[in-house]
Amino acid sequence: MKHFYFLSAFMLLLPLLSTAQEEGEEDPDGWKTSGKIQILFNQSAFNAEWTGGGTTNISGNFLLDYDFSYKKGP
Repeated sequence: MKHFYFLSAFMLLLPLLSTAQEEGEEDPDGWKTSGKIQILFNQSAFNAEWTGGGTTNISGNFLLDYDFSYKKGP
């Protein structure tokens, strides 16, 4: 039960500990970058007492979204 409380507290505090990326800064060469990375995991588990049927599954999604811009001159 102690592990359950630790895991619950960790999952609730994790978004507070993570930080978002700052706005991309412009390099002297004119390149400006910005973007985000997103990872999502999902799990469904069904035991023998569940009468509705179904199968246990685990899934994951990965999203990479970046923007590279080049500005030359004014």
